[in-house]
Amino acid sequence: MGLREGAGRNQSERLPTTPVIEESVTFGRDADKNSIIDMLFSDYASGGRERSLIAIVGMGGVGKTTLAQLVYNDRRVKEHFNLQVWFCVGEEFIVSKLKKSIIEEVTFSTCNIDKPNLLQDDLKKNLTGKKFLLMLDDVWTEKLVHQEFVSELLRYGVNGSRVIITTRNDSKWRNQD
Repeated sequence: MGLREGAGRNQSERLPTTPVIEESVTFGRDADKNSIIDMLFSDYASGGRERSLIAIVGMGGVGKTTLAQLVYNDRRVKEHFNLQVWFCVGEEFIVSKLKKSIIEEVTFSTCNIDKPNLLQDDLKKNLTGKKFLLMLDDVWTEKLVHQEFVSELLRYGVNGSRVIITTRNDSKWRNQD
């Protein structure tokens, strides 16, 4: 039948995802959604990891993004975090684009900073003191530099800050602090 992962679709031509979802047309994901929400809150409440990363891992098309959207838009999640940022990473994990996107979400204005050190300073300034949820959808990379960047972001946030990623890569993103 010619069924192959990604068949007939050029990944670079896909539209970036957004957190927008029509919940009334989704079904069967409540248990998964509540499990992830429990993870978002339980580590913080139980004195475990102060800041952490949660990976939603699976093959293409199984509903990782849909699940992430359901979690992101849940009322309890919105009330729990001072700041929520959604970013569709895709095949190219471009750190400067992600930094600018986060700054723009926090400041509600365009970020025109191009110098890496100034961009880093502004990012740190805008995340420090906030309990944030950063959703990185469709992460393809397993590069250590990208994992270190995500860990760095978590250090800027207050206890209870979280990063959730959706990825097909099972190995590298599990159990990161």
